[in-house]
Amino acid sequence: MTAARPPRPARGRLRLPRLAGALAVTAAVSLALSACAGGAGSGADAGDASKPVDGGDLSFAIANDPISLNPSGTGSGNDTLYVTRQLFDSLLYQSPKDGSLKPWLASSWEANADATRYTFHLRDGVTFSDGTALTSAEVKGTFDDIVAAGAKSTVVSAFLGYSGTETPDEHTAVVTFSKPNAAFPSSTSQVGLGIVSAAGLKIPYADRATGDGVYGSGPFVLKKYTKDVETVLEKRDDYAWGPASLNAGKAAHLDSVTFQVVPEASVRTGSLSSDQMSSAACSRTTCRP
Repeated sequence: MTAARPPRPARGRLRLPRLAGALAVTAAVSLALSACAGGAGSGADAGDASKPVDGGDLSFAIANDPISLNPSGTGSGNDTLYVTRQLFDSLLYQSPKDGSLKPWLASSWEANADATRYTFHLRDGVTFSDGTALTSAEVKGTFDDIVAAGAKSTVVSAFLGYSGTETPDEHTAVVTFSKPNAAFPSSTSQVGLGIVSAAGLKIPYADRATGDGVYGSGPFVLKKYTKDVETVLEKRDDYAWGPASLNAGKAAHLDSVTFQVVPEASVRTGSLSSDQMSSAACSRTTCRP
């Protein structure tokens, strides 16, 4: 992901210090948007821009429709990942500081010597947005679902040599391969391998693009999706399992995030400059969060 310059804060709107780092989706940071300062129109005193402010709504301009809100069916473009990263958590995450893999939904993990067997121990207390608890069954279901989808999934290549996932108990998932797959732990930090609830997995793969009935364990939930217009997310008040080194497991600060599709870079730039948007992903030659 190209290094980016944070947008200049507009008067009376949301200040987004170091938003580029916060939105480093390639590093699989869970609360990319939830760690931002108070939102536009919240009426909160911005004060020290380095300190988060609870409440507010963020309007974020993106160039393209997310295409699919099914995490493993999405493309790799940032306009998609900005959205899906807020809805789905991963077993591990990649530290933006040194690139090392850290626990997220997994409290710990181990690999055997020849990189054909990975054991993930799941955290307690994690729930999906439909209220059901995360168990090893959802991990197995998600991974089996990706493999079964084949070419329909953009992340199926992460499962080369996949033999299956065993679930010796509700908090342990053991993923095995017929040949070494040393890249798999890193792959589990991608939003494409984000864990989906059992209810979501029952929906036919091709029907999950709109996100209806597809539940994740992320800090935001889907409120509304209008193709080529906007995607609206709302905060989960009960979210408490974000990576401890990033946000100490706290819920999002923002109340909502609206991703508005604005194809023209000049319009995104103008909307940001004129205070119509809190932030915008623009062309490489203009602004970028």
